[in-house]
Amino acid sequence: MGNAISTLLESVPESERCLASTVLVLTEIAHADKAFDGRERETIIEGLCELFSADPSRVEALLASAIEARLGGTDLTRLSRILGQHLSQPERTNVVEAMWRVVMADGTVDDMEQRLADSMSLLLGVSYDKVAEIRQHL
Repeated sequence: MGNAISTLLESVPESERCLASTVLVLTEIAHADKAFDGRERETIIEGLCELFSADPSRVEALLASAIEARLGGTDLTRLSRILGQHLSQPERTNVVEAMWRVVMADGTVDDMEQRLADSMSLLLGVSYDKVAEIRQHL
């Protein structure tokens, strides 16, 4: 994993490790189509505030760090391991829903965004059927 991402993950308290990992995942997915806009940004912030009961200013700070850190490369497998070890199955499903909200935030589903979201869904142990159900309800 890129040194900047490792540094970011090591700099947050253990209680925020899943939040930081999810911010990194969502940031990577949001940038997959080479365009990161305000709708995606707001979707990430709102989704993580809800999902982790996090303070918006904290999520914004982590998002800014994640945007910078991702330039060195992102190891989605390591991030999925962190999330898989610390989140329950329903919580991992909620992360997948947050990913799809980001993918759909700009009104288009780019092939690369879809591939990343599908890969992360599998790494998090969320089935294709569940992903299809999530997408249908968004």
